[in-house]
Amino acid sequence: MNALQHLYETNPEFVSYLLDALFVAAVGYMVSCHLHPDVDCRWCKGTGKHRSFIYKRARRPCHNCGGTGRTRRFFAWATDIGQPRQRGARWFKSKRHI
Repeated sequence: MNALQHLYETNPEFVSYLLDALFVAAVGYMVSCHLHPDVDCRWCKGTGKHRSFIYKRARRPCHNCGGTGRTRRFFAWATDIGQPRQRGARWFKSKRHI
């Protein structure tokens, strides 16, 4: 007999409360992803710029976020909810000469 089956047989209310708490947490996370679908990029820490390892003054747009400094949270990306994020580099577009 495994531990979960033993727990359910001895105290079924606890398992019910545990499942209810997990459901409330999942719904809360879903609402949070809908309201705030983007987070700071892990690679550039929200700056949108990648600094060179050798030449400290050399910079380029971050390859992970495309220079925006923001990336989608996993649930917002998987379900495609929330506001669409702005694509492209904010600071880099103004410096391009076409």
